[in-house]
Amino acid sequence: MRLHNLGDRVKSGLTSWGCMWDQGRCSADTEYILRNEDGSAQRMQSRVTAFWPDGSVKWTAHTADAGKLSEVIEVAPADGGCQRKGELEVEVKRLEGQRIITAGSVAVVIPDEGKWLFERLEVNGELRAGHAGAVLILEEPANILGRTVRTEKEYEGLVERVTLEEEGPVRAVIKFEGTHVSEEGERKLPFVIRMMIGLESEKVDFVHTFLYDGDEERDFLKGIGLRLEVPMEDEMYNRHVEVQGDYGVFHETAAELLTWRPRLPEPYMQKMRLQEQPELYTAQQILRFTWLGMQSGSLPRCRDRAE
Repeated sequence: MRLHNLGDRVKSGLTSWGCMWDQGRCSADTEYILRNEDGSAQRMQSRVTAFWPDGSVKWTAHTADAGKLSEVIEVAPADGGCQRKGELEVEVKRLEGQRIITAGSVAVVIPDEGKWLFERLEVNGELRAGHAGAVLILEEPANILGRTVRTEKEYEGLVERVTLEEEGPVRAVIKFEGTHVSEEGERKLPFVIRMMIGLESEKVDFVHTFLYDGDEERDFLKGIGLRLEVPMEDEMYNRHVEVQGDYGVFHETAAELLTWRPRLPEPYMQKMRLQEQPELYTAQQILRFTWLGMQSGSLPRCRDRAE
């Protein structure tokens, strides 16, 4: 099956696509091979997603590194050929009470149960994030002194089951099933969260699904998502937060409490130094003196203190 890149989209990171096969052509044990336009084989991870009534494969899903693919690619049953192997592959190590997933330079520690989706995420041995968990805020009406007000109630995620849903040489998909629990033990909005870790990719993708089981007249959804602890060690001005959206990246730097005050007129300052009673200037006069000082070059244009 031949496929091509849609439009002029940039090819980067892992990409997934589906292929449909004629009835009876492929079985559940069939292996598949990926080739570029020049005939070179590329590494690919495959899985079956649907079958024909006779048990043969109808649909398959595939994942590969988009940056190594040509504009047109071909996916075909191996038919005796072999899929390209790489030096590095995604490795899943099972330990007591946890899993450690290593995908090249990225390593993630995932507990089997509890409040955290993962405890540590390291890149090249450096901690990038830790203690990631699901969070929920519900807005509930309440009556206080005869007035109706709305109160916010916070819930934390409780992971009850962890499943390694997909494992292969290119990526691993971990499925978390659980619910949100309040301090009083009240359970609301069960969730299913899938975390995708790709080989040699510093990006970790999440698909967050929740089931609304609250009272529609009382439990109003105020906020839901994931919370991560991220270490920030650089200077304040060098700490950045980027949020990916449908139309690009929202970038915001950490805000510093910097202030600027205009320089007072020199006659006023001289009288202050001589401990004389200075004349009172209006705000317009002070701004005029400041503007003239800036125009003449005698006053810096940016100050964080008055002299």
